[in-house]
Order: sequence, then structure tokens, then C-alpha cells
Amino acid sequence: MLHRRTKEIRTDIEKKIITGMIISTEYLQKVFNLVNLKYFALDYSKIVAKWTLDYFKKYKEAPYHHIQDIYNVEKANLKETQAELIESFLYSLSSQFERESKFNVDYLIDRTIEYFEERSLMLLAEDIQAYVGAGKIQKAKEILQNHKAVAKTISQWINPFDEQFVSDVYRSYLSLEQDDISENLFKFPGKLGSLMGTFKRGWLISYLAPRKRGKTFFLQETAIQAATNKLNVAIFSLEMSKLGFSGRILQRIASIGNESVYYFPVFDCLRNQDGTCARRESTKIVYVNGEVMDYDEGIGHVVCTKCRGEPNFIPSTWFEKIQRPVMAEKRLKRSARGFVFSYGDRIRIKVYPAYSANLSDIMADLDLLEYAEGFVPDVIVIDYADILAPEDRRADLNTRIDETWKMMKQLAEKRHCAVFTATQGNRRSGESKNVKANDVSWDIRKNDHVDAQYTLSQTADEKRRGVLRVANSLHRWQEFDENKQVIVLQNLKLAQVILDCE
Repeated sequence: MLHRRTKEIRTDIEKKIITGMIISTEYLQKVFNLVNLKYFALDYSKIVAKWTLDYFKKYKEAPYHHIQDIYNVEKANLKETQAELIESFLYSLSSQFERESKFNVDYLIDRTIEYFEERSLMLLAEDIQAYVGAGKIQKAKEILQNHKAVAKTISQWINPFDEQFVSDVYRSYLSLEQDDISENLFKFPGKLGSLMGTFKRGWLISYLAPRKRGKTFFLQETAIQAATNKLNVAIFSLEMSKLGFSGRILQRIASIGNESVYYFPVFDCLRNQDGTCARRESTKIVYVNGEVMDYDEGIGHVVCTKCRGEPNFIPSTWFEKIQRPVMAEKRLKRSARGFVFSYGDRIRIKVYPAYSANLSDIMADLDLLEYAEGFVPDVIVIDYADILAPEDRRADLNTRIDETWKMMKQLAEKRHCAVFTATQGNRRSGESKNVKANDVSWDIRKNDHVDAQYTLSQTADEKRRGVLRVANSLHRWQEFDENKQVIVLQNLKLAQVILDCE
């Protein structure tokens, strides 16, 4: 009988593999032919893995909540210690079911293959050593030969002429024609979503704007939009304190501040404001000498959007007076509980001082987050790339910047998530009405590494009126028109970044 040496067991990755097999049919489909029960070091992992494989063979889907039913039937056949361990594992798993509604399948597959490769080599080495030590050289040669078939199954090498792979290629062509929805994450609402499109896994997305145009606000809103689509979001801030950044997110969710009365920008039709439309709601003229008058509640102007969506609607803005509750601890806590109840516990924030952390630090902290909480992000927000520390301080400035942006793209692809960041425009962009792709500061090679870039443009008058204009300035995967803009209405006093868009 062979005796293997006791090794340190990495229970965290085995738990993640078993979790994937239980809750994700897509994951189970992709790893079914890779799984060998011998690769699992823990007895209870082998037992639960076998249950999921048997269930999949019969029903062609992951067991999900039915794993509890399987346990209830099978526990009589288990040793008491095994039953307790499995029961404890299933209990801890139940809290993850809601979080993993959009499971990051490709990332876990990469981790799974790495672990199975490691385990297969470890078992091979132990077996060969044991057989050679027992003088069974021929047997050692046999298991080495058998391992070649295992290595071929686990390896990432591709034969483009393999019939199964040809079928996969054919299906990928079909999905490209119909849009590959398996990689889709989320999109912004309304006209803004139509302009920006659907964000996908593996993408690096950047917001380009001059200073003080709301880049951080827009990154925070990106995080909120992702979380409301039940995606896990990891935020890295190098510009604000942990209380300041978290406070903005909570304020956005609760829509409360230190005042009780706020003026929200709303859309109006310019033809309603200058009196040239026969269908207009208002009798008051507020567009005089080529510009809209300052808002005054006493004027009594009534907005009109009857023709919105029609060619003769000319977007303009006015204000609406709205009363909101004043900031209170109970209201914040109630809003936070309501958000988690509706969308899950989906956001984690890590704060660094400016220029103190680089991409290597971020990657290490993501590993720690995964280990400590089992939290795997679908979306990563970095606020923002220009104030990250360089990977190599000895390199010249442009090389440092280029390396940082390359590593952000690498992070997106390695983690199979979307990475959002921002970059500051050059001096010319601050003086221009419309920001363009070439207005990027420092090294223009930043633009080479992004999958999509969006510009945030705003004049001083627009800022006063709560108006921001967003344009698609670069896109690797779809056609775009840098001159086409969407008007976004905001009230940043309440951290409301997208009230409406047109």
C-alpha cells in the first residue's frame, strides 16, 4: 500500500470549485471533462463533487438549491464527521447564492485549471516516488505515460482542427452575429446606455475629462449601476478618504443631504421657452437674447416635454424645486439595508493615499479580498489611473504611464471583469467646449490600451445648470461618432449623477 506525505491543503480554492459546481451550470459544463475526484484533497470535497457530477449527468444542469435535498438523502451514508463538515459547508454556501447570481465563470475556470494542474503533478510525483522507492520501476513508467493524457486534457493548448473545437468556433461566430451575451455585464439607462453600449468582461474603460468635471462622481455612479445589476464591484480610491468616498455612495443611494430644499434640473423644450411652439405648456418666455434666463421660482414657467422623442423637440433645461429629508443616521442605515436587500452585498472599497499604490498592490489586495471574503469582482473601479504609483520608479515618466495602462488591461483580462478608470485631460481640454480623444494628458498611448473611452464635457454655465455632456471618443468593438453627445442632468449636491438623459 502506498503512503503519501501529508501536504498543506488549500481549502479555499476547493471550496470555490465546489461552489461553482453547485451553483453554475455554465461552469459545470466547461469543467465536467476536467474533473477527477482524485484532484480534491478534502474528503468532503470529493463527496459533494461526485453528487454534483451525478446530478449533472442526469439533469444537464447544476444542482443549485437541490444540493440540500441531495444531502438530506445521502447523509445517512456518511460518517458523522463528514456529515457535519458538509452541512457546515452548505450552510455557509447558502449566503452566497444571491451574490453569485452572475457568477464570474471564466475567472474560476482559470483558477480551477491551475489547481488541477498543481494537484495532478503533486499526485504524480508522490506516486512515482512511492513506486520507485518500492522498486516498481515499470509501474512508475506506466503512471507517467498515463499522466500525459491527463496533461493534455488540462492544458490550454488548442488544436484548431479538432472537431469539437471547430464546433465551438462555429457557435462563437453565431454569438458574435447576435452579440455575445455571455460576456455582457451592464449598461447605463436610457439614451446614455444607447450611446455607451453594453460593457463586457475583459474590457478596460476610461472616462476622459478636464479637472473638476465630475470624473469621481461618474466612476461612483458606474459602481452603483453595476451593483444594481447584481454584479460584485471592487472600488479602489486614491483621491478621497474612506468616509468621504463611502459617504458619497450612501448619499447617492439615500438621496439626502444637509439641506431640505434642492433644485433639480429637468428637461424642457427650447420652443416652449421661446414661445415658438403652438403646443407649449408655458406662457412665460424664458429664452431671451440667445440664452435661457436664470431660474426664478416666481417667474411661473412650466416645462413642456410633450414632443420629447420627436424631431421637433429641442432639448433645453429648467429647474424643479424638490424637498428632501435632512441627513440622519437612521435614514442612511435604512437606505443601506434596503439596497443590500434589493441587490445584495455587492460593493467593497479600498482606499490608498494618492501615488502610494500601484497595480501590483491592487492585484494583491484583490487576492486578499477573495481569500478573506470569497468576494470575486465582476467590475473593478480605479479612481483614478493618473494618481497610481508607477510599477517601476526607475523608468521615465511616459514608460511608467504606458506600463500602468497595460497592466490595467491585463487586470481586466486576467480577472475576466470590466475595469473602469478615469484620466485627466490636458490644458487644452479645460478650455474647449467639447473634449476629444486627443485631449488625453501625458502619454497618448493610454488610448491604445482601452476598449472604450468616453469624454465628459461641461461649460461653466452647464455646470451651474447641472448639465453634463457625454460622448464616445474611442471604441475598439463598435462604431462611434465622437461628435454625438448625450446630455445628462445632475444634482451633485445629492450625488445624483444621472437624473435624466437626452
